Amino acid sequence: MGAFTSKATGNWDAEGQTTWNEVGHPAAGDTVTVQNGHTVTLDSATAYTSLIIDTGGVVTDATNNQGITASEFTRVSGTLILGSAACSFGSGYVTEYGLEADTGGTITGGSGDWIVGSLQCQTDTSTLTMTSGTCTINTCRSACYSMIVLSTATFAHNNGTITLTGASTSLYVDSASQSVYNVIIDSDIDLKRGLIVDNDLTITSGIFSTTANDYDLTVTGVTSVTGTLTCNASTCSFGSGVTNNFALTVIGTFNGGSGTHTMGSFFLDNGTATFTSGVTTLDSRQLSSVTFGTENGTFNHGSGTITFTMANYQLIYDLTNTARTFYNLIINKASNLVQFSNSSGYTLTIANDFTITSGEFDTSERTGGASRNLVIAGNLSNAGTFTCNSGLVTLNGTTQTLIGNWTFWSFTKSVAAADTLTFDNTGTYTFGGNVTLNGASGELLSVLSDSSGHAFDFVMSAGAVKTNLSYLSVKDSDASGSDASQKPIAPTNSTFVSGNTDWESSGSVTTQSNQTIYNKYYY
Repeated sequence: MGAFTSKATGNWDAEGQTTWNEVGHPAAGDTVTVQNGHTVTLDSATAYTSLIIDTGGVVTDATNNQGITASEFTRVSGTLILGSAACSFGSGYVTEYGLEADTGGTITGGSGDWIVGSLQCQTDTSTLTMTSGTCTINTCRSACYSMIVLSTATFAHNNGTITLTGASTSLYVDSASQSVYNVIIDSDIDLKRGLIVDNDLTITSGIFSTTANDYDLTVTGVTSVTGTLTCNASTCSFGSGVTNNFALTVIGTFNGGSGTHTMGSFFLDNGTATFTSGVTTLDSRQLSSVTFGTENGTFNHGSGTITFTMANYQLIYDLTNTARTFYNLIINKASNLVQFSNSSGYTLTIANDFTITSGEFDTSERTGGASRNLVIAGNLSNAGTFTCNSGLVTLNGTTQTLIGNWTFWSFTKSVAAADTLTFDNTGTYTFGGNVTLNGASGELLSVLSDSSGHAFDFVMSAGAVKTNLSYLSVKDSDASGSDASQKPIAPTNSTFVSGNTDWESSGSVTTQSNQTIYNKYYY
């Protein structure tokens, strides 16, 4: 192994001590230094052990495109200009960074593919322009990082792809002022600072984690997860506004954690997805207008909230019509609606609250398909539009409340233990299909207004069917707007407290065990 130091400007392969102080020219196994004021041009495929380019020194492959293979490190305080040839800088080498833009150094990447052990650009006078090809980083400098770019450095990604393949490696590209273009994760990778990906993130294998430090992650383009993505409590954005594809596709495992997430759209493709226990905002749709899609796999919503916000229609579907569960669902759209995709609807369970702040939720499938059913365990609030079509809404929680105006087709609230169903006194509740409201003997379902003495409107249309109205305790409800054929409502085995209109008929009030019933009724 020899040591070579530049003598003058010239070609790398020049003999006769014209470019180098030493006899011959550097080759595999040699260490090389290019000094201030010297420009060395590669004129054949070049190999060496290590290369130091001093301040004012230049090594260029921009013209001849020969390529470099370095077994250890390349440290640039001067200038390194690369072309279209493939290069390898310290593949598997962990003692130092395989390629480093040091103080005052400039690396211009060209378009060839790189293989790099590890990569550094971390001073305010360092400049690194990545290759527009693929840069594969396959290890991690000992006790350091696989790639580090500080916010004060000058860094451009050049529309290329960074592929991380080394085991248990880490990524530090400070999102305060830096971003990368495409990133492929093919090993276990931890974030060491917030990361912005200007195009696509692909996790083919391994675990990509924002770590317990909860570094933020922003992907402008499409994210595909075949390995595992763990978001912890980080704020994450996946393809906000993306329309050309699903913004986030999960084939492997997505662990949403507890942070705030924004997604253009989501597709579960036989994987396992657990959404954040915080808020997930879905603000766009893919080419077929689908915003939330699933095909097999396991979807867990935990205790989070999904909010649909795009000012255009957004579809939800499951290709196998498998029922899905959201925890909280909010429709908050300046215009248009959320509904099921044609032939791909399903029974949607909302395990907690359902809120329509603005816009519309439609239970039907998009192109005249079947109406789908909702099961809701929490409260319902509507300041927009709810279109039930011929679907069934089942309320299966306890002490549930309805706020705003609601029009239902079929509606079921059935309890075995005493419970309350509270209605907004300013609201109108219209029923067009089969209606079930019932408690049990000695265990009444109390139907009442949220403001004592102020009645809510309970309207049964002409075609509505009183499937099972029994064991109710009714207070402050006005049914006078119901069709004449439905009045009085007259539930059986029920009691009427006060403030009711067109509910009670002769014989509809329970006369036996009144004291027991009274003690089981809430108001």
